[in-house]
Amino acid sequence: MRNKVTGFVAYSSSPPAIPETFRTFIVNVNKNNIINLVGWESLKNDGNLIINSIINKIKQSDLFICDITTLNHNVLFELGYAIALKKKIWILLNPNLNNTISKFKKFKLLSTVAYVSYSNSNDIIENFYSKEPYNDLNNTLFNDIIKDSILNSKEENLLYLKSKIDTESSIKLSRLIDSYDIPTLVDDPLEVPNQTLSWYLQKIYNSQGIISHFLGLDHIGNELHNAKVSFVSGIAYGLGKEMLMLAHSPYESPIDYKDILKQHETASQCVKLAENWLDKIENEFKVTNLKQKENLKKNKDRTKLQKIALGDYIAENESGNLSNYFVETAEFKEAFNSQRSIFIGRKGAGKTANLFILSKKLKSDNRNLVCVIKPVAYELNGIIRMLKQPIPKSEKGFLTESFWKYLIYTEIAKNAYELLDNKPSYYHKSQIEKDFLSFIKENKELILPKFSIRLEKVVEQLQDLHKDNSSSKQRLKISENLHSNIINKIRSQLGELLNDKNKVVILIDNLDKNWSSELDLPTFSKLLLALFDVSQNIIRDFDKSDHWRKHVNLSLIIFLRRDIFNQIINFAPEKDKISYKKIIWNDPELLLRVLEERIIYSNNSSTLNFSDDLWNKYFCNNVDGLNTKTYIVNSILPRPRDLIFFAKESFNNAINRNHTIVKEEDILDAEMEYSQHALESIIVEAGDRIENFEDLLYEFLGSNEIITDKEITQIINSVGLKDNQKQIVIDLLCELCFLGIEIKDGEYKFLYDDKQNKKYKVMARKTARQSEDEIRKYKINKPFHAYLEIKS
Repeated sequence: MRNKVTGFVAYSSSPPAIPETFRTFIVNVNKNNIINLVGWESLKNDGNLIINSIINKIKQSDLFICDITTLNHNVLFELGYAIALKKKIWILLNPNLNNTISKFKKFKLLSTVAYVSYSNSNDIIENFYSKEPYNDLNNTLFNDIIKDSILNSKEENLLYLKSKIDTESSIKLSRLIDSYDIPTLVDDPLEVPNQTLSWYLQKIYNSQGIISHFLGLDHIGNELHNAKVSFVSGIAYGLGKEMLMLAHSPYESPIDYKDILKQHETASQCVKLAENWLDKIENEFKVTNLKQKENLKKNKDRTKLQKIALGDYIAENESGNLSNYFVETAEFKEAFNSQRSIFIGRKGAGKTANLFILSKKLKSDNRNLVCVIKPVAYELNGIIRMLKQPIPKSEKGFLTESFWKYLIYTEIAKNAYELLDNKPSYYHKSQIEKDFLSFIKENKELILPKFSIRLEKVVEQLQDLHKDNSSSKQRLKISENLHSNIINKIRSQLGELLNDKNKVVILIDNLDKNWSSELDLPTFSKLLLALFDVSQNIIRDFDKSDHWRKHVNLSLIIFLRRDIFNQIINFAPEKDKISYKKIIWNDPELLLRVLEERIIYSNNSSTLNFSDDLWNKYFCNNVDGLNTKTYIVNSILPRPRDLIFFAKESFNNAINRNHTIVKEEDILDAEMEYSQHALESIIVEAGDRIENFEDLLYEFLGSNEIITDKEITQIINSVGLKDNQKQIVIDLLCELCFLGIEIKDGEYKFLYDDKQNKKYKVMARKTARQSEDEIRKYKINKPFHAYLEIKS
């Protein structure tokens, strides 16, 4: 005879009505002798909760029931733990309390997981018996989402759940983690606000450890961020991973992880706690091939879909594999051969991927020296304060030029030093190389610290320039603190050392990483515009050869986000003189090659090509009456990141359903996941340029695909924005390609290419004038249809 099914019930202790409701539910169900339910409150011993008792009880139970109405952190941690243990899950939510539904939607991680609504204990009891969650106990959420697809990923080693706000502690922690020789996957909510549940399950399953960084209770947005981190940490705990849980103080630690969470009041405390943990486990994180070899053996018996590893849709998370399937575009080839370039593109367009491959390809030639300036974290407000000091315009120009020259010259010297210093012991150094190494060691405090450290050090030293009334004294102080005398010596030494190099290339990225609309835009713009100018001066300087310096063939390439560049360029005195290249994907066939190259690489086949053979082998022919390739391209924003996200979700759906190819239903379900992802991505891109922007987007829920100017005004007013903000809002929605503009009767264009913007806007204005009612019309882009339930 089978043992009676057991269940654990998790719920919040407040408001008091919630525990009362669930106590009633537990008592009534247990009377019927079908299942034995245990609530967390019954595990108290003399009023004190024994933490291990909860964990053990969940482990022993067949069914895990939880109420997520308040997004209680204990409950979410326990839910994550139960999912990881492959327990049958039954989730409840009371939609009648204030903000419950809106908070749940913003939480996002469980948006695709079914829950049961209730108002009282009778509702729960009725649903419990009608839905019978105590049956079919092998039908678990873990197996539903993951199945065998987890084996497709290689081991990432360390998953870092980064703080949502770049506090001093977060910046220092990020730098510390980067300094260790541990391959790390960073979950950065400023880059991608919400990953999917399947993403977290796969990444944690294939990791050896996790660092979670909670916000303090006094930080804006702490509730949802900490809810996510609690839930994900619970998954990691259930999978038996090494864990470091850190929290900004003040933080009220939930009972479940009170003993394993460490609070810090200062950045130095945070770093010390992390150092102790990282030092202790560093040896455990040494990369081995054993597990990967075992997985390769298993691959032989898996289906053709399971053998396809599409990689990660974020370039930073797959830098090691990217070169195996990178698609070289005309823009890439131009960057490779360029001496000075500025490359701009939307988030997800491939800027960082281009940088990684440029760096790798250039480094493959020993005649080149490649310097990648990609600061992990730095404090931008300090630079703004430095530049806002009341000093003469001429001295500000001298300051910004000297500032960038110091940072770039020392970065070249640092890279050249490390290249020489890492030569094998049998390598015979020339006298020039010996002299260079001696020079660097004499000035190591100025040259060898990481870019972010050097940057912040000089910023700190230059904060009091305005206290000197004399311009000459200010200039002298700038020269002293930016070591102008050393800069010339560095230039001379580099000329001697690098004169015979084929090329010295400087690649700059991430300077816009800490961008926020709260920053002083004019001042920030001057900083980057100064870099554009200085880059040309630096190239000219290294091109010269005279009595104290030798010629060096130097190139400098800068990568920036398109939306930030568009705002910066408005402050340029001669914007027409700033040349730049855009990374855009207006050719669908080229974009699809990003996916096709990954499939071919995973298939390890030279026989597959980019023809229909590949698509016929892995995909159904049509979706909703359209050719599958056409349907996918129409359903996404034209960026590699979006295509890979969509494809990965489609493949995961097919694998979990035991399909031999990706079927129509797999693609349609992936479209819903992607649509939510696309909406979140433009929320991040918009930043806080528009108040209540996320709420505004949700007001489009259920709208018609074609929407009028008047209807948009009503939506704007519904979230408390004024009529005079209407055009700003519409321009932003068009910039983000959420809306397309009507350029001819019934013909709409989305502003993917900035060069066409002015032309299309004029055409739209004329089209509106020619219409009977002179009302402008817009079209909501298809990538957002599924999630917002837009009517076509």
